[in-house]
Amino acid sequence: MLIIPSKLLSSHVRCLLMEFNDSDSDSLAQEICELFEYGFETSIYVLKTCLHCFTFRKSQENTLQLENIISFVLKRVLHKPNFESLLSHALNDVEVTQEFVNDMATALHLSTTEKILLGLALTYSEQSDASTTGRSFCMAEIERLCASPLQIESAEQIQTIVPFLQLSEDLSKHLDSFIQILSSSQSSDQLHFVSKPILPVEVHEADVFRSMDFFNKSLQNNVDAILTEIEKETDVGDLIEELGYGFTADASLCKQILSLFLPLTEATISRILVVVVRTYTSLKDNYDTFSTFSLSLGCSTPTELPTVRLWNVDFLFETIKQLAPGTRWMKVIENLDYEGLDIPNMEAFLFFMMVVRSICKDPFPLYAICSFVWKNMEGQLSFLKHAVLAPPEIFTFEHSARKLACNDNMYSHEQLGLSNHAWLSLDLLDVLCQLAERGHAVSVRSLLEYPLAHFPRTLLLGMAHIKTAYNTIQREVVSDILPGIIKNTQDIGFVLNLWQLNRELVIWGLLDAQNLGPDSMLRIIEICHELKILPCVLESVPLSFGIRLAILASRRGFLEIEKWLSNCILNKDVFFEECLKVIKDIHYGEANDISSKPFHSSDPVSDLYLDATSLFLNALKPYTNVITSPQLFEEIEKVHEAILAPPSEIQDKISFIMNNVSAANIESKGKEFAEIFSIQYYSWFAQYMVMKRVSIERNFHDLYLKFLDKVNSQPLYKEIVQVTYENCKVLLRSELIKSSSEERSVLKNLGSWLGKVTIGRNHVLRSREIDPKSLIINAYERGLLIAIIPFISKVLEPCKSSIAYQPPNPWTMCILGLLSEIYSMPNLKMNLKFDIELFFKNLGVDIKDVKPTSLLKDRKREIDGNPDFRNQVCGVAQGSQPQRIDELKSENLIPHNQVELPTNAGGHPISQLSGALPNIGNHVIINQKLHAFNMQLLFQRVVSLAMVRAIKEIESGSFQRSVCIACQTTKELVLKDYDLEPDDARIYEAAHSMVASLAGSLAHVTYKEPLRNSILVHLRISLQSLDISADGFEQVVQLITNDNLHLACAAIEQAAREKAIQTIDADIGQQLLLRKKHIEPYPAGFHKLVSMLLAEWYKICELPGENDAACIRYVLQLHQSGLLKGDDRTESFFGILTEHSVAHCISSEEISSAPLQASQQVQIPSFNSIDIYAKLVFTILNYFREQESNCKSFLLSKIMTVTVRSMFKDADNKKTSLNPRPYFRLFINWLLDLCSMDPMTDGENCQVLIAFANAFHELQPLKIPVFSFAWLELVSHRSFMPKLLSLNDHKGWPYVQRLLSGLLQFLEPFLRNAELRGPVHFLYKGTLKVLLVLLHDYPEFLCYYHFTFCSVIPPSCIQMRNIILSSFPRNMRLPDPSTRNLKIDLLPETAEAPCILSEVDAALKEKQMKSDLDEYLSMRQHSSSFLNELKQRLLSTTSKADSAGTRYNVALLNSLVLYVGMQAIQQLQAGVSKAEAEAEAEAERNANVAALQMFKYLSEELDTEGRYLLLSAMANQLRYPNSHTKYFSSTMLSLFYESDQEIIKEQVTRVLMERLIVNRPHPWGLLITFIELIKNPRYGFWEQEFVRCAPEIGKLFEWIAKKLVTVST
Repeated sequence: MLIIPSKLLSSHVRCLLMEFNDSDSDSLAQEICELFEYGFETSIYVLKTCLHCFTFRKSQENTLQLENIISFVLKRVLHKPNFESLLSHALNDVEVTQEFVNDMATALHLSTTEKILLGLALTYSEQSDASTTGRSFCMAEIERLCASPLQIESAEQIQTIVPFLQLSEDLSKHLDSFIQILSSSQSSDQLHFVSKPILPVEVHEADVFRSMDFFNKSLQNNVDAILTEIEKETDVGDLIEELGYGFTADASLCKQILSLFLPLTEATISRILVVVVRTYTSLKDNYDTFSTFSLSLGCSTPTELPTVRLWNVDFLFETIKQLAPGTRWMKVIENLDYEGLDIPNMEAFLFFMMVVRSICKDPFPLYAICSFVWKNMEGQLSFLKHAVLAPPEIFTFEHSARKLACNDNMYSHEQLGLSNHAWLSLDLLDVLCQLAERGHAVSVRSLLEYPLAHFPRTLLLGMAHIKTAYNTIQREVVSDILPGIIKNTQDIGFVLNLWQLNRELVIWGLLDAQNLGPDSMLRIIEICHELKILPCVLESVPLSFGIRLAILASRRGFLEIEKWLSNCILNKDVFFEECLKVIKDIHYGEANDISSKPFHSSDPVSDLYLDATSLFLNALKPYTNVITSPQLFEEIEKVHEAILAPPSEIQDKISFIMNNVSAANIESKGKEFAEIFSIQYYSWFAQYMVMKRVSIERNFHDLYLKFLDKVNSQPLYKEIVQVTYENCKVLLRSELIKSSSEERSVLKNLGSWLGKVTIGRNHVLRSREIDPKSLIINAYERGLLIAIIPFISKVLEPCKSSIAYQPPNPWTMCILGLLSEIYSMPNLKMNLKFDIELFFKNLGVDIKDVKPTSLLKDRKREIDGNPDFRNQVCGVAQGSQPQRIDELKSENLIPHNQVELPTNAGGHPISQLSGALPNIGNHVIINQKLHAFNMQLLFQRVVSLAMVRAIKEIESGSFQRSVCIACQTTKELVLKDYDLEPDDARIYEAAHSMVASLAGSLAHVTYKEPLRNSILVHLRISLQSLDISADGFEQVVQLITNDNLHLACAAIEQAAREKAIQTIDADIGQQLLLRKKHIEPYPAGFHKLVSMLLAEWYKICELPGENDAACIRYVLQLHQSGLLKGDDRTESFFGILTEHSVAHCISSEEISSAPLQASQQVQIPSFNSIDIYAKLVFTILNYFREQESNCKSFLLSKIMTVTVRSMFKDADNKKTSLNPRPYFRLFINWLLDLCSMDPMTDGENCQVLIAFANAFHELQPLKIPVFSFAWLELVSHRSFMPKLLSLNDHKGWPYVQRLLSGLLQFLEPFLRNAELRGPVHFLYKGTLKVLLVLLHDYPEFLCYYHFTFCSVIPPSCIQMRNIILSSFPRNMRLPDPSTRNLKIDLLPETAEAPCILSEVDAALKEKQMKSDLDEYLSMRQHSSSFLNELKQRLLSTTSKADSAGTRYNVALLNSLVLYVGMQAIQQLQAGVSKAEAEAEAEAERNANVAALQMFKYLSEELDTEGRYLLLSAMANQLRYPNSHTKYFSSTMLSLFYESDQEIIKEQVTRVLMERLIVNRPHPWGLLITFIELIKNPRYGFWEQEFVRCAPEIGKLFEWIAKKLVTVST
């Protein structure tokens, strides 16, 4: 049976029902009915799709025809035995109402019987609503039938109704009346016969004898008919096969036997032919049978027949021609569809064709084998299998009715193998495809292997013409051939030909082609783009594949992704879910988890995908507002942030770089940026640069461009340009640019940046992104010139120096002409005129020389609220050209003293302005164009007074209204959003922030125009004495107002904010008080509920024996009650449980430790409550492990957070009296339970262990000192630390390093001050034991993190440091340091660098020294200025020095020493690659000079403390054999040898020796260095004065030397 994918089947049926023509509706209905023969599952999807199309039929044009088709299908299916089950499954997601069933029955024209069958099927449905509806519907139809008994015409009706009425008691009451109707009805005899078993006995007996008469009359006729039928069943073909070859040995005998079967029809002759062909050889000798049969028929048999082994076909068919002279031999061949036909091999086929040619001279009728599927499909396949391989002289398909046109140019290399034209026959291909879908796919595939190998393109083109129900074989062929064509050929004309023939087939091939290799997707989109079929392909392929194609196509510039997305979002959540899956798959591979490490492949296509996905996410972002699912929206936001945004530490570094970049350090900052930033985050940085920097920092545009030049990344530059376009378009679509000066300012800044990064760099300004001319025309109509003209002016400003855009470039001049047309319009606002004038001036073009266009002449613009044009004022006539400001002369004005200035400004002096810009006069702007009048002071005073008066009018008027609106809105939103916030301070803070912003914005929008009008009025009054023309006066007033309006708006906004903040405090204060009263009962009730649940859990745990079932039921109860969702209720639930358990444990301990009475029994401290609570948590998490594994880690982290919070709360209350035992017991229980669950995947184990590690980090001794001993035991527990260190890929190592670093930081002040008394001493010993265990079991861990640990261990802790430095990889064997003539330089291990997982240069970067240090190390001539500054930069601040106990920044010094050494080693190893020995030595000297110069300088210039720390930092690298050990051993010995200061030699000796006189272990590198120092006479160690300064010192040195030389490590 052919299995058809459900989605494919549903789509196929839906496509048939939606796109049929009226002419083929009957065949379509028949085709759908045939699909019900392909199994139960297939039938469900077919019926379900039909019902779905019926539901939405009214949206189709051909509704009536659709109803007829579905009616035909349903009536066929109604009579199937499994119809009830089919209908139940098909309607499982449909609401079955009475209206739905009535509509279906009416629209589909169901008869009464069919209605009853439909109702019965619904009655037996598992859905309660469907069952109830079906029962009611069925009963109504039965009652209607009973009311009109004449309608009972079918026995099926009776057989259906009666069992239904017997279903239940309430229905059985109708059964008697129905039977009564049957007994009295005058229906047919057949109905009486059917109804007899249920009719009364007396009615039944009356009909018995009447039926017997009918039986007697028909009995004799039936016997004769049966005998006749038996005779017909005798098969002459079978008889001939039974008689054998002897049947044709004698012509007369053959004729005599065949005469018995006259007349010989074409069908009979065809069967004879089939038998002859099937048995043409190897038929056994049946002579006896033949003789017996002949005698039984009375035929004369020759006494001796020749022995024959083959049929004598000449005798046979000559005899047939004699007996049936009118035989139509073509008809004989057409009747070959007989179950006996089977052509076993090519010899049989050749024999068959020989016979056919001998009996029929006409061409073989191909339609007989290729025009339809035979009943004997196996026989048909056996014929075709050999026909396609036969030579053309034997069999040919050349005269096929449907044939593929052969193109010599395209298929010349395949022509040679197509001699019999088999694979050019479309009839052949059609019937093969149909046979494959009837269960013979394996045979058809085998038959197609030859053309697939030899004529693939011919076969593929032929298959493109064939369409069957499921296109199974066609798709397999295209999957085998088309991907190779797509990958390996440049002939896309063939693909286009296929596309024109069969799009669906090409789509299928494209789906398979995507798996050919990493570059297959690129090839697919290139072909689709070149053939101009990309949009159609994207609509046709599955959604996930289409998204992948769209992502790449948009990156290659083949697709406008915004336009494509706008069409796709009609699917809403489905589309976004698929986008999310694709993006996760690209970035995280099989992990598909944003918390996992991003997946990166090495091929360029994957890199292109990663790059393109970032752009796709940015393009997708504006459309996410249509998502209806909050979870989906939140997930997309998380993915967007995880993929596009770098880690917070990288973001901080980027912000630091951008905050500190300047012209002086731009080179180093560019390098530093390039080092830490990767291409994956280019999209994030582009958005950050454009919106956080460029849009608000216009003065730094040129600096940022130079910075990008230093970074020198073309992909990043392209990304920034694209993001600039996108953000410009977002603002241009916003309505706020019409009313908000802030939005316009941002747009103007973006325009300036866009012009500089495109035109300013001689790049094209893409018109499909920003078209200046269209923008200006649209802005003129919508009243947006106030925003667009400044924006366009800034974009085009670089045209002045552009190679391509510089005037008189026609494109530029066209825009200038459009601006000139706007400039000449009457009543245009002055600020727009000034912007246009300034733009022309910047371009060096005289506006008078530019001819205005007429593009706006017939266009209408908005009138109401249009900020671009002013109303007619001061007698300015419509259409008159306003007088320009530059035409006003100072002689037109009267002297200053003739202008009256009010002294009090209407009773509101400037100094009394209500807190909003009290010194407003200092901020007044007087335009430079008015300086020619030499009246700046006059204008300054008049404008100040006018603004103060205007502001006071607003404040005393409706000002309070905007404040009230803001306060009311804020109160409702804040109280709703912070409903569960316990901290009132946070609520007030949020309310202040929101109400200030809202009140300010509302005041700006509401009072901007009233302020403008009021200022205009006051200015006109104050300046009315000026002797100036009306036009000029009005322009002066308008200019001053426009320049200073923002100042008045700022003042009114500030006043609104202050007033709103005062008001909101009073508004929400009372609400918070009421809320507190309502909240108090809730925690009490919840606390009581948790206590009851805990008591119930106690009872379950006390049950004897196994109680797993009860535990699971309890957890399920918690789950269903919503206590395990992970929200605030969950935290409160586990918080109360923790407090209860700990309190019970502590109380039991206090009772047991209290003075005992005589009658009391001794009570042992009880951890029962802790154990029971721990078991509850384990049971809950174990339940989630089985149900929802992804919820387990989330819930565990919540529980850990609650436990940590409880501990901190307990510690704050009790301080040093905190009892750690309950918490220790709790964590121990969890470690033993949760970390020992079996089986656990590595991922699950990792999540559990990391949750514990994070909790222990929060509880480290630095935060809760009293928990230190319990903490150390937990951290070092066998169920925690070893398992965490054993995770795959060292996932747990950073967490262990963090925990140990926290422990060492806690111990550092005690160790530094040698305060190891009491508890600290025990904690120190415990720490040493942990380190020793790590040294033994996990030495690599200590190796890899030695730098971090040594940076937090104080210098006085020599033995602890030695333990860490003595670690070496387990696969290494250390050479004996005392080996004679051992040279460290000759050891092969010393050429390898050790693995260091610590961030060596972190302290250098933190102090901003890394770039300067790199610059110093890379210089040939090493400047002494850096070294002079270095000494001071290594010092700590006074406050830090006091707390750390040293003047030096030890972490910075350690970082400096190791980083410089690593750089020197890299240079040395690069030098070693030279071939000659002399060049090698020279390279070593040159590479090492910078580092040695620095170390030598520091050793000489630092004081004793600093020098000791410097040498200790070097000694920290003397470890196992590696390149670092070799380098620093050599460096320390060089400092000893080359120094002429005895103090330096003495300190080198001290640093080495103090590490040797302590107990073992001793680092290998330390031993080898000291032995070399004391043994090699080059260093003259024993001649040094400090060695012999005292007898006991000399003896100590001699003892150590003897011990080191004679005793192996």
